[in-house]
Amino acid sequence: FPSDKLIPDVLFIGAESRLLLKDYAEAEQQYRVFLEKAPTHANAPQARVRRGLALHLAGKNSEAVTALEAANKELKDPALQSEALALIGRTWAAQQQFAKAAQAFESSLKTKPDREQTDETLLALADAYRKLDRQPDAAARLQQLVKQFPKSTRVEEATFRLGEAAYAQNAFDQSLAYYAEVTRNWPEGTFAPHAQYGLGWSHFKRGDFQKAAEAMTTLATKHAKSEVAPKGLYVRAMARYQLGEFQSAADDATAFL
Repeated sequence: FPSDKLIPDVLFIGAESRLLLKDYAEAEQQYRVFLEKAPTHANAPQARVRRGLALHLAGKNSEAVTALEAANKELKDPALQSEALALIGRTWAAQQQFAKAAQAFESSLKTKPDREQTDETLLALADAYRKLDRQPDAAARLQQLVKQFPKSTRVEEATFRLGEAAYAQNAFDQSLAYYAEVTRNWPEGTFAPHAQYGLGWSHFKRGDFQKAAEAMTTLATKHAKSEVAPKGLYVRAMARYQLGEFQSAADDATAFL
């Protein structure tokens, strides 16, 4: 039985199953055993990438980088190369090494621009640039995501992040437009409360205190249980103070405290 030709296939299927079951340590071990026993198997290239993924998901990012960089030198398929590079980017990002992460993500996109998960890579790259305070570069990649993948489930977040990038550059007219798009197109979405909060701040920064107060009132009404709702009371208090509505400002300040 130990010499059965099906053993490599069984090991690979077992490793894949363990990965899906989130048993990352066992998955990594089974991928490693599979590669030791069948280094030239048809599934070996994928197993090399999956092993790196298992290490990353297990929180062993330093080992994951080493494994994935070694794997990438042997890979021939551009799609797998791109996947490995994207994973290298994620492992660097997990270690707060955002410059290295951005470089890996860019290499992934260059290797296979039309990979199925390109939208995910663009979003991760934009986040790395944001962490590096390279807001124009972040915005460029987010705009690429929205244009290239209009049906992606990541468009909502990308649009919100475009608002954040614009706000960080004091481009408040642009941030208003992006935040409004999020609240209009995804009113029940994950980023709707944060976009509504961004609307209030953008109006405030433009000196339109009435609209700032109205935006935060909408936040308090529609998203009362969101984590940003209490912060909205603080902004509304400041806006009402600027409007001379001192009693309302005091009430909001008390509610915030």
